Amino acid sequence: MKVRSLFFISILFFIQSSHADSLRCGQYSVKGGESTIEVLNMCGEPLLKESLGTVAEEHDLNGTGTRIRVNEEVVTRWTYGKKGELYKYVTFHNGQVRSIQTGGRRKIN
Repeated sequence: MKVRSLFFISILFFIQSSHADSLRCGQYSVKGGESTIEVLNMCGEPLLKESLGTVAEEHDLNGTGTRIRVNEEVVTRWTYGKKGELYKYVTFHNGQVRSIQTGGRRKIN
């Protein structure tokens, strides 16, 4: 019986974590890889748009100690939320959804 209970609890945890990385906008679901235009069309204007800067990937040039930048991505974050619900933070790298996180609750006024 304990094994069966643990099995079901782990299944529920897996199901819950698989939905944690998505944003529901009416009939649409944003999961990752969508462009800023697609998210805007599905979810409308966010409450807040933030520019978080850039992240760069650098490599050592043939072991010489000289670092070369091989990739640079512009990072932005959009915040969505309805009164009384948790915020959803959508992070974009070069205009494509990289992650969706859930944060604090929006106050009801």
